Amino acid sequence: RSEDDQIEDYIRDNNIRVDERTDTGLRLTYLQRAAAGADTVKATTKPQLRYNLKLLDGTQIDPNPRSSNNLFGELNPDLSDEKSVIKGFREAVLKLRVGDRVRAIMPSTIGYGTAGNSDGRVPPYSPLVFDIEVVSVPK
Repeated sequence: RSEDDQIEDYIRDNNIRVDERTDTGLRLTYLQRAAAGADTVKATTKPQLRYNLKLLDGTQIDPNPRSSNNLFGELNPDLSDEKSVIKGFREAVLKLRVGDRVRAIMPSTIGYGTAGNSDGRVPPYSPLVFDIEVVSVPK
């Protein structure tokens, strides 16, 4: 089955409402919307984020369940460096404002691709499911 079919099955089976789909295949579902006038994440900022990463089958990837009891990790990526995070994560974060919480579902082409991640916990060609919350952006 194609990755797109796997993602669509996941969306259907979990009754997920997709609020936005981009040309890259990123699907965003807003779990919480930012307040009106909230600061926007820009490519020149280092936002404070909370996140969780799973595979479509529910396997928890990050934070690593073997080394953390936390459901969410914290990250402060330098978005001006396009290699600081995977393409789909960066794309999702750049659509958000402080206070937004989203579920971002992405194909491997904007995830870890044909190689998977460096520690082997994300296999090659794996669609990803991130829950992301923007906590703050520097002024």
